[in-house]
Amino acid sequence: MQNLIDRIDSCIHFSETIDTTLKNIDTQKNKIEEQNTILTTYIKDLDTAFTYYKKSVDIIYERTIKDLETQLTELMQEVFSGCDYGIHFIIEDLRGTKNLIIELFDEKFQGTPEDMGGSLETVAGYLFHLMYLKKSGKPRIIFLDEMFRDVHNNYLLNMIELINKLAKATDTVNVLITHTEELECVAEQVYMVENGNYTLVSSNNGEV
Repeated sequence: MQNLIDRIDSCIHFSETIDTTLKNIDTQKNKIEEQNTILTTYIKDLDTAFTYYKKSVDIIYERTIKDLETQLTELMQEVFSGCDYGIHFIIEDLRGTKNLIIELFDEKFQGTPEDMGGSLETVAGYLFHLMYLKKSGKPRIIFLDEMFRDVHNNYLLNMIELINKLAKATDTVNVLITHTEELECVAEQVYMVENGNYTLVSSNNGEV
């Protein structure tokens, strides 16, 4: 009889232990569910914040591109006086990345730089180079290898004046490499390079 009572007591104790364990598991489950709810809300907030962040970046990016487009267009028109040339940027999304398509245009014609002659391509290339160095914070030294060769004589003086103005405004050093002796007059200092050696030929009031 005593053995039966002991077995019943043991079963009751085991049942109570199981009940306590189940309660503890249920408590832990509730805590996990609360944490999961908090994490789910946090993830949703992060997704929302990231969405707004991307939109903000896109807006800033587009405004920056638009400002750069305006600045370059104004500089282009300083060189090509009497024309309505400009630069237009198209932002293209491709597999999550941004591509920048650049077009040179006038009021009646739109196309690629190659379609519009060497003058436009040369001037636009120099301006892009200068803008890049300015925004990157790198030393602003630009090597102009026969740069004026493709610039039409009608706009050559304007181009030189613009380069001189930008050099002063941006603290840029322009190094003109050329075989055209007539351009010596636009340089501050002229060096002759031969067989890896250089000598100072002249120094005047030029700026390039």
